[in-house]
Amino acid sequence: MLDHMTERQKSFISSLLEERVVPSEVRDVLASDHISKREASNMIDALLRSPKLEPVFRADNPIRARLEALPKSKYAIPMWKLSPVLSDSQVHGEYMFVEIRQYQGTTYMRRLAGSPGDFTRYRMSNDDILAVCTVLDTDTLTYIQNFGRLYTCCGKCGAPLTDDVSRARVLGPDCARMLGVA
Repeated sequence: MLDHMTERQKSFISSLLEERVVPSEVRDVLASDHISKREASNMIDALLRSPKLEPVFRADNPIRARLEALPKSKYAIPMWKLSPVLSDSQVHGEYMFVEIRQYQGTTYMRRLAGSPGDFTRYRMSNDDILAVCTVLDTDTLTYIQNFGRLYTCCGKCGAPLTDDVSRARVLGPDCARMLGVA
């Protein structure tokens, strides 16, 4: 007598099929109702080891589009430029420090507090992300270099600067090249 897979296994397999890269022949086998509990467990293990699908983003997502257009970098933005447009009253001081990064295909912005190598990253509201992007669009390079001047490091990546030319630009040679700075 065949001990059929449970509803819970079936549901979990369905969710994994939506998020994983799975060959069509495996999908055909999984569509069958004649799978035992043990076979279902083995399939779940195999699906968990298979690569995830690339995330699907809505094309009309304004935040994604704005973040993709800006350099992946660290920024120091004067608060006098941000205070009229920010809804977050938790930011104090002369500058707001933010970072735009890409991780596993997702680009995001975080507010930074602390020091290089030991930053604490804070989530921001969607409204604040859009407001910061609007300000960054006005003079991106200046805000990157502000970060470097304030932390005495490369404004883009935060690495120590080792030569006079890099210190004058406040950008390391590779980061300067990526940003198109001579």
